Amino acid sequence: MARQDANPQLKTDCGVIRRYQGALYRLAEVAPVSGETLWLEYPGCWVVGDKLLRLTPVTQGADLRLPTLDEPLSLRFAVGGSVRAHPAGRSGSRSLKKLWQEYEIAPWQRSQIPLLFYGEQVAAALGIFVGQDFVVADGGAGLAIRWGAE
Repeated sequence: MARQDANPQLKTDCGVIRRYQGALYRLAEVAPVSGETLWLEYPGCWVVGDKLLRLTPVTQGADLRLPTLDEPLSLRFAVGGSVRAHPAGRSGSRSLKKLWQEYEIAPWQRSQIPLLFYGEQVAAALGIFVGQDFVVADGGAGLAIRWGAE
């Protein structure tokens, strides 16, 4: 009975029931993610929740260009929806809020998505997109991202 644009939830003994785009989801209670910044140096490997992030320099087949000296790498969660990003292959940048809606990411999942920053710019939303300004031309040298189960 909640408004169409509302984000209703019902807590039960079996978890939380939520609605998104006309469908109901039963979810385990998810602990909120802190807005803390994790500073990264490559090559490296980090356990993030139940997944593993590995950044490795490669001579070909890179996912991202190498960062410059004034672009410290960081991993962030729960970044404000007004932060802008420009996914590769798309025209122009958009706010993260708009991108999450376009990619059909449910509101309760958005704060759980790790964002890789080069300096203060979103270079990638892991598992979702790589930023236009961070793509490697012709699959050349740069950083390979491995993101998934341990």
